[in-house]
Amino acid sequence: MSSAAADASAERRVGTPRPTVTPLFSLERRARQDRAQVECCVRCYGAWLRARLLEHWRGERFWSELDRGDYGLLSAERHPRGSLFADVVALLAAGSENLTIITWAVETGRPIDEVVDILTLLDVNARRVPCFPWLAPALHCTRAS
Repeated sequence: MSSAAADASAERRVGTPRPTVTPLFSLERRARQDRAQVECCVRCYGAWLRARLLEHWRGERFWSELDRGDYGLLSAERHPRGSLFADVVALLAAGSENLTIITWAVETGRPIDEVVDILTLLDVNARRVPCFPWLAPALHCTRAS
């Protein structure tokens, strides 16, 4: 399926219209507002970016930089894989990466093909946004744990 067809299919499935995008909703502007959270380290930036992705999927805020035709995906009434879908999203929200989720599926006896299908649908790796040029996070967290 082509990218355009996948985008259209996701939009029909979700049924949530895309909002008008204005400069107020750019990731860079939000990063400047949240600079203390973002600038700490690469790991903190990744967590901040994942939180923005979840906002996008929940339909709370449209981020054009993260959009793959799936705005409001999590606000859809029902997903075909129900609780498995919810479990995978919860693991992603907690910061898990794809390999960690696949390992979890194997260890807990979840249907691996369905988990891979969900990860493919969500495609978190396609949403990686490099740090902004004005932002130079440290390699290691400078915050007290």
